[in-house]
Amino acid sequence: MPSLSSGINIALQAVLTHAQAIEVIEHNVANANTPGYRRQSASLVATASSYNGLGFGSGAGQRGSGVTVDRIQRFNLDFFDGRYRTIAGQSKNWESQSNILVQIESTLAETSDDGLLNKLDQFWSGWQGLASDPTNTSLRAGVIDAASDLSSAFNRRAQQLTQIQSDQNQAVKSRVTEINTLGSKVASLNAEISRIQSIGEQPNDLLDQRDLALDRLAEVAGAVSYPQENGEVIVSIGGHVLVTGHDSLTLRTQANPTNTNVVDAVWDQDSEPLVVR
Repeated sequence: MPSLSSGINIALQAVLTHAQAIEVIEHNVANANTPGYRRQSASLVATASSYNGLGFGSGAGQRGSGVTVDRIQRFNLDFFDGRYRTIAGQSKNWESQSNILVQIESTLAETSDDGLLNKLDQFWSGWQGLASDPTNTSLRAGVIDAASDLSSAFNRRAQQLTQIQSDQNQAVKSRVTEINTLGSKVASLNAEISRIQSIGEQPNDLLDQRDLALDRLAEVAGAVSYPQENGEVIVSIGGHVLVTGHDSLTLRTQANPTNTNVVDAVWDQDSEPLVVR
């Protein structure tokens, strides 16, 4: 039979449930500027009903017992996450190549008066003038000056290109370190997420952290992730596994066997070269 205490319990449960829903809203507001945060929402459901106690066959139906939070939903779609990472990886790849080419173009400076083509023209023009009057000391001095200017231009460009190559080698080493760190982080989050989901909870904030790491891996290496039923993800780069379950593989750098001035990224386990697609 319905009682005063059951009505009070329903009211108390309703207050606590809606208080939890308000906390979720406050959590959303607090994280409005948090990188990688996905909006959450409390999903409310009616609690289990009970027999009304009015007698067999009365037709009055079951007696409701209030409301509760069924789950805290996280707003995301794996399909759109995957598409974003694919495009982000391609965009960063072309952006990186563009930046290098801009540096090389600036170093060569072929669109300015200081370009090699202009200096070569002056050099050959000086020789042509000297050929017509070999005894002219002024023309000889002009050829020497043109040759000195040309050699200085070659040397300056060689030094600048070597510096660009050195900077890129350092960038490769830095990216390898970052990839290893992110891979280890994803593997650790895999373990924690699968553990929490196994007990029926929803690790929304941990999923946000993992998605942020996956986004960065896509940007720096074109990494692709594959969600699993237990909440974990498998991550691969260029067809080679980086993270599987709770384990992550590592990369290292080594000198290119055909050109020791170039640093290559290879997989630590099998020495296969890193392929970024």
